Amino acid sequence: MINRLLLATLFLSFTIYCAGQGRKINGLKAGAWREKFIDANHNYTMTGNYKIVQLSRYDTIRQLDETSYEIRYKRSSPLLFYEGNVNGQISVKDGIWKSFDPGGKIRQIDYWTEGLNPWTKYFDGKGNLTEYDFDDYENDTSFYLSYINGELFKKAFYPPEDKNHQTEIYYPDSKLIISDAELFLVVNFLTKPSATAELSLDSREDLTVTSISSKRSFITITSSTNQPITFPLKVSPTKPILIRIVASPTAANYQMTDTLLISTNESSGPYHIYSEIFAHHLTDRSAETLTSIELSKTKDKNLILGALDEATIVSKNGEKHHYEINGTTKIDLSSFSPGTYDLFFSSCNGGGQLKLIIKE
Repeated sequence: MINRLLLATLFLSFTIYCAGQGRKINGLKAGAWREKFIDANHNYTMTGNYKIVQLSRYDTIRQLDETSYEIRYKRSSPLLFYEGNVNGQISVKDGIWKSFDPGGKIRQIDYWTEGLNPWTKYFDGKGNLTEYDFDDYENDTSFYLSYINGELFKKAFYPPEDKNHQTEIYYPDSKLIISDAELFLVVNFLTKPSATAELSLDSREDLTVTSISSKRSFITITSSTNQPITFPLKVSPTKPILIRIVASPTAANYQMTDTLLISTNESSGPYHIYSEIFAHHLTDRSAETLTSIELSKTKDKNLILGALDEATIVSKNGEKHHYEINGTTKIDLSSFSPGTYDLFFSSCNGGGQLKLIIKE
């Protein structure tokens, strides 16, 4: 709960311009207000109401800065936000606050109760709900609901007994129980050319999986014993199924993301499993054991770099090709002549040099 509100505090601290329209009582905001914010990444307008209350009514634990306190409330310790303090009276947001983008489209709705923020809803550019965060003060728990195409995709929360580990439930309203719907796969083309993830498919009642498919040709889906899967698959509460997803991209066909589609007889549409695939020839860590990389223009087609800041390829005659690395970066080899090049690279952890050998 505190984590979300601290993020809000951090976000507001980067505001570089703010203008508001409304009335003040003894220097404190009161009643209906319309406020415009411009910062490095956003331009938006907020509307809602302020209420003036006594600070002494709250059971404060500590003051965090000039606009917030940590307080005791029910069985939790949420953050209290306020706009101003005059002789022990504070101005706090109360009721529904709405945030609009420059075009007037809704981007966020917050519910405030006298300076506390029990829930927030976020929307995409089309007005579709994408996230709903709310706090259960009685049970000292925060919940984060994610939506995709209007469907509840993930419910995440920190159990009161373990605030350091988040519990995630995918498709919590469905009959099919999927152990993980956000996969992260790491492939090193030189030393570990494939990556594997396993998914458990369980169910709240008997159902049938009619198909499992991938968008990428380099993804293989098998049983837990690496056998081909035949459909239909029967899944029941007493008979879960374990499947294996193997990513074996090449530098030529590599794509950073994939979506698995799982269709069942009980669902009108497929379940989506999203994968991030981090594949590379070179990162700042893998470079520690390398002295050279040999690639083929026709077979590999690309040099793929990751977790670096910059790279420069220098030919024997001194011609330089400089690259700013932003996440995983593909360098097309088609414009390079076969030969041996010096590859210089740098990252926040340092830098290095190795030989890049390009063959036809």
